[in-house]
Amino acid sequence: MARRQLSVNEKTWIVKHMYRLEYPINVQRLWCKQINNNPPHRDTIRVLMKKYEQTGSVLDISPPGRSVSVTDQGVKDEVPSVLQKEPRTSIHQMSTDLSISRSSVRRIYKSMGFKLYIPRLIHELNEDDFD
Repeated sequence: MARRQLSVNEKTWIVKHMYRLEYPINVQRLWCKQINNNPPHRDTIRVLMKKYEQTGSVLDISPPGRSVSVTDQGVKDEVPSVLQKEPRTSIHQMSTDLSISRSSVRRIYKSMGFKLYIPRLIHELNEDDFD
């Protein structure tokens, strides 16, 4: 069963009482008395204390989830300037020139309103083509 994420107030409560009570089991017992729900695991308390002693903060160092893309505003500004100079530049060439992935270039193109396709010229159908 997955445990719920502790709030910042709960984390600071744990750190404050851990310094006073010294052992995670004592913090768990006090948690049960004062907060009236399941306390965090001893390992969670130890990891939180270790993080607090290393960083001085109970906040997460990096946000959970995927890392931020390389498509920041500077790169987004470079793509239109490259397209103005060479309008027929391929996505592959653009990614090589800007040193970013092709999927990032596609994402930038899409945000600019471009459609990613290669136009194919086909012949026109006439009325007598079916004969």
